[in-house]
Amino acid sequence: MQCILFMDVVSLKECHAFFSSIENMANDEEDTRVSHIHDDVWIGGEDAAKDKELILAIREDKQVPVTVINCAREIPNYFEGDPDIQYVRLNMNDANDLLIEHAPMVKEAIQRGYPTLVHCFMGMSRSCAIVIQYLMGDPLNYTADTAWALVKKRRPGASLNWFYCNQLGLPLPATSNWY
Repeated sequence: MQCILFMDVVSLKECHAFFSSIENMANDEEDTRVSHIHDDVWIGGEDAAKDKELILAIREDKQVPVTVINCAREIPNYFEGDPDIQYVRLNMNDANDLLIEHAPMVKEAIQRGYPTLVHCFMGMSRSCAIVIQYLMGDPLNYTADTAWALVKKRRPGASLNWFYCNQLGLPLPATSNWY
């Protein structure tokens, strides 16, 4: 048997190999709903938070639970009670949350050694601010600029509001859709 591929007649085996390579390329593309930031720390939005398969995939081959730090008071813990997913709820609202109030819970959750997904609604401001604050804390001690650069590199859509920039000691954004 033969198939026509770009107007060339090739064997069915060659045709299958070609389409398999395209499928593998698509499967190798990174899922943009989550961004791997540091060690076992990931950032995502609600679309990641409600996808159980995606949450469990971040643990790779480890047979441990995943910690999900939910920074959004408007989003439920979708898999509460599931033994493979442990939740920490921060109930942030983007307007008047003091990051330092959440630091002990975040540090404790991440330092358990389990893969950790930190999420808010869009995965752009609250979750990024929490991860930056974690990177700046003991024992990592990143500078604010270095932590922000790492998060921005790994999650290009990150966009901190002025309130979080001020708390983290980062320059205020020149232009922003945030208040």
